[in-house]
Amino acid sequence: MPKQPIAIPYALRETLQFGLTQYKIIFLSAGTGWGKTTAVNRLLEKQNATCLSLRKKSLPCYFSKERLIVLDDFQELPPQAEQQFQEILRKSQRAQHFVLVSRGPLPEYLSLYEATGVLLQLGIENLALDTECLTQLVQARGLTLSTEDIQRLRDETGGCPVAVNILLLMLSAGQPFQQSTIDAMGGKMGAYIDETALRLLDPKAQKLLTELSLFGEFDQKLAEMLTGDKTILSTLEALWHTSGLIQREGDVWRIDDQRFLIPYLRQKLLAEYPEEHIRSVHLAGGRWYALKQDFRNALYHYQQADSREDIMDALAQNARHHPGVGAYYEMRDYYNLLTEDEIRGNPDMICAMSMLRSMTFEPEESERWYEALKEYIQHMDRRDSDYQRVLGLQSYLEIGLPHRGTGGLAKKLPAVAKLLTAKTVALPEMSVTSNLPSLLRGGKDFSEWVPKDRRLYNTIRIPVEMVLGRYGVGLGDIALTESLLEKGEDVSGRFLALTALQEELRAKDTPEMEFVLTALLVRTLLTTGSVGKARDLLLQFRGSVAERGVTRLLPNIDAMRCRLSLLDESTFAAVWYAELAPNEATFFGMERYRYLTKARCYIKHREYHVALLLLGRMLDYSQRYSRPLDMLETLILISICRYRMGSEDWREHFAAALELGAKYGYVAVFVREGAALLPLLERYNHKSVKPEYWEKILSGAVVQAGYYSQYLQPLDSLLTRLTQTETLILRLISQDKSNEEICALLDIKMPTAKTHVRNLFKKLKVSSRIEAQKTAKRLGLI
Repeated sequence: MPKQPIAIPYALRETLQFGLTQYKIIFLSAGTGWGKTTAVNRLLEKQNATCLSLRKKSLPCYFSKERLIVLDDFQELPPQAEQQFQEILRKSQRAQHFVLVSRGPLPEYLSLYEATGVLLQLGIENLALDTECLTQLVQARGLTLSTEDIQRLRDETGGCPVAVNILLLMLSAGQPFQQSTIDAMGGKMGAYIDETALRLLDPKAQKLLTELSLFGEFDQKLAEMLTGDKTILSTLEALWHTSGLIQREGDVWRIDDQRFLIPYLRQKLLAEYPEEHIRSVHLAGGRWYALKQDFRNALYHYQQADSREDIMDALAQNARHHPGVGAYYEMRDYYNLLTEDEIRGNPDMICAMSMLRSMTFEPEESERWYEALKEYIQHMDRRDSDYQRVLGLQSYLEIGLPHRGTGGLAKKLPAVAKLLTAKTVALPEMSVTSNLPSLLRGGKDFSEWVPKDRRLYNTIRIPVEMVLGRYGVGLGDIALTESLLEKGEDVSGRFLALTALQEELRAKDTPEMEFVLTALLVRTLLTTGSVGKARDLLLQFRGSVAERGVTRLLPNIDAMRCRLSLLDESTFAAVWYAELAPNEATFFGMERYRYLTKARCYIKHREYHVALLLLGRMLDYSQRYSRPLDMLETLILISICRYRMGSEDWREHFAAALELGAKYGYVAVFVREGAALLPLLERYNHKSVKPEYWEKILSGAVVQAGYYSQYLQPLDSLLTRLTQTETLILRLISQDKSNEEICALLDIKMPTAKTHVRNLFKKLKVSSRIEAQKTAKRLGLI
């Protein structure tokens, strides 16, 4: 490439100089394109360093008088020279320092030096160009970019020096700063990596990397399946140590450059390999994911390979390995690919379609498939080894179909438990949570059981836990605690036993039940104003399930994070609303928890009409599917909407909510709305409500409003109190403008600017520009 302007991050300059005074060895590692050699040469050019590329020359036996030794391309040091280098270090003078520049990771034999404080390790995070560097490069090319464009330049390139210079070169040539130019830059960057790194590899390694680009992560097994080479581990390790193109964490590998290299390799695969070969790669990947029971990714690759047989097999395996309605809902797009004949020929598919249609608001279709399963069973030979299992699928539907509600379930469950004991049926394990943070309103709404919760706990807990298998562990205690909490009772005495359940649920590998228990603990902490501890607990759980790959729980976990953020006015709610909220264009009952979270965001943003459209669909769903607790929460949010819109009919909706809540004794669902509901409680004529019930709701809401006074308060209520000039100054502060710059931009004097800033801080209730920026972000100004 032509010579490019150079900019070195100030932080790297400071870190390197500090390292040379405090450490014997500095190890700088990054892939091609990150300007390692250029940065080191520029920063050390006045220090009389001895520089040696191990790609061009062999390691000498010793360094005698050299004070600073730079060994570039350190990944090229052959294994047989490692002992020699250790001997050089051992015999080196105290005043000698080594800078090792490498594409590969820190060699294991050098890790001891890091552990003992002799070696400082630097990487991409130190080399990435910051906005100050980018501004210098932009000016060096005679370009004019706004602050926002500079930040965009940083975001699109990751601060990679070569990528930055490629993009700036294109902008200098008159190309617009738009997505097509950014895409072209990505292609050029991929070609650069190909030229400087990929072509140095042998053909076998190049082919393997190209095929692996279709997968986010991989292991030795997948590499073996793609190559048929049982010794492929040595190839992977060589790639890791010498090219820096792949990274390893335990047994998991990944291509290091996700931004540029993977898109380039995928495009190369499509352009240079025949369709049949690409199909074989997808098939191998699908089977690898299926072995790991990651059926979502397996199905994606089977679909890419157009293998319907593998798709059906994966769907059947998914239903068996991940019980509960969530398993069907997650894969709904793939089930919808199947023909009527394909479904009717497989009892697992029939069962899946019955459950799926119930969840997608098609109860008539659900019942049609239920009848199809009964018909399938009638034609089976009772001596068939699969008969009991298929008969169990029928019982599973009779217990679990969401649209059937809970009527008769208290009698049905013990009856099924007896069949299990007599080994008349083989029931699949089933999770009743639907990936939601609740048992009371998971796959079914168990409100009808709430008034008699203690009696049912004593009579049907054991049969229920037997029917649900490992998903029944602790279910009775968790369900009873949730029921008591929803009725506003003190459940603190039950938490010692529940806390002990956490490890048992983890051991049983039932993350859905772990989620319910975690959510129960979170809701209890919120009743005491401990939103920070509640968030820490939820984030800890989120990290755990993400590490285990249980991605199906993440959407509802993040929705709960959003609700916590709405309580304490932190920034995540804005992120969730903008980027993670569900699209309600096609209504799915499985998204109900996220829909109700999004409705709260609509209310927060004063988008009441849009909120009512969503809440109206929720109301229809909860009525048709007999879900009183969902209906109650929906009615409360409708009441808040109508009140804020100035309509008197809020009282009718609120009256309906109170009547429904009193029927089951629900209190917490009102109390949780705290500051948002308090104005309605103060204005409602509650003479028709039982005094003790009303008092529990009112007193609880007052306490919650005290803890979370800004909950669901409109975002723009603060903006209406800001003058036009104050709003403009807030935006400028958010762009890191100083008071001097504000004066120049607004053509005002310094005392005037300071007065505006002081008044602005007072209205925002902040004391610094950083706090003002955070508030501006929360208000949606930046």
